[in-house]
Amino acid sequence: MGKFMQWMRNELEGIKLADVKSPDQEVGDNEEVIGTLTDTDLQKLRVLSVRLDRQIETLTKEHAHKAIDMMGAEDGPDHNKETCEVCTMARNHAVLGDKKDAVNALFWTGLRHELPEEALMKLQKAGGTVGIRKDWKIVACHEGRRSLREALLAFGLPIPVSI
Repeated sequence: MGKFMQWMRNELEGIKLADVKSPDQEVGDNEEVIGTLTDTDLQKLRVLSVRLDRQIETLTKEHAHKAIDMMGAEDGPDHNKETCEVCTMARNHAVLGDKKDAVNALFWTGLRHELPEEALMKLQKAGGTVGIRKDWKIVACHEGRRSLREALLAFGLPIPVSI
């Protein structure tokens, strides 16, 4: 885990306070403000998560184009998974996805640990789904929002950071 932790420390140290911007999304109709995120370490984790989303999106597009260009080549007898560009991109994509999952888990777990008991009770009442909105507002997302998350998961689509 040493390499991963060092990578994360370096990434977080590289995020300057000027880079830390709240989401643009306003509080929705089915959402209740239960607090405000003021912890800059958690804010930096969210910034890192958004950056990883962008990197994954870019790599996914590159991977798709390269895979189309090389279609059928992976079936040949000369296919070498160690030197194949598509295979290398797939490995890099998997590692990037793992990093994003870990950063998200740290962010959401850390966020929940920062909430006072009253906010946790409101969150539980709303169904347990939490979100971050404009000006770092922490919201409990009521059932209508939760079904969107479940639908995205069911179709294997990426879940936006703001959900």
